[in-house]
Amino acid sequence: MVAELDPSYAAIHEAVAGLAGVCDFAESQDGQGFNGADTWLGHVLAAMPADAWTADEALTAWDMLRKYRGQLGRLGIDYDELPQPPGAAELLEARRQEARERARLRARQWRREQYRAQHSYVRCEGAGEQIALAFPYDPALVAQPKVIKGRHFDRDTKANVFPFTRLPQVVAFADAHSIDVA
Repeated sequence: MVAELDPSYAAIHEAVAGLAGVCDFAESQDGQGFNGADTWLGHVLAAMPADAWTADEALTAWDMLRKYRGQLGRLGIDYDELPQPPGAAELLEARRQEARERARLRARQWRREQYRAQHSYVRCEGAGEQIALAFPYDPALVAQPKVIKGRHFDRDTKANVFPFTRLPQVVAFADAHSIDVA
């Protein structure tokens, strides 16, 4: 469960989003945006809604922003005026690395969830005679739809296809795995 949005997270998120807005993913050394080491995490943190951040994401972002003070100033953001998130006063190198790694893991998880949500569906096809179920390859999930009678795999669409009579089982599978049912 994510706690209620800490007001300091919104200001830090705004600063990260500002840098992401001028960043070219470190393609050129133009002094704008994140460096090569920070570009992936910076862009994912900017894409995550601030209310999805935990204290670790806020702490990591706040700490990462320190090295971009000059750029933030050109964007009208004073780093020293950003509120310190919980844990900033006690920030030690080990804590910084731990928070950054946890933030990376959560960012990867969030990114995977977004990808899965965008590429997963259940929908009717063939004038309502068939149901198509698609999701990104996941070894833990692949075997489960195979036990539903009448299933075949359409290699062109990369979707499991079922007769309409199997709708309850397909919807139950989709609900259990947070797949959108159209």
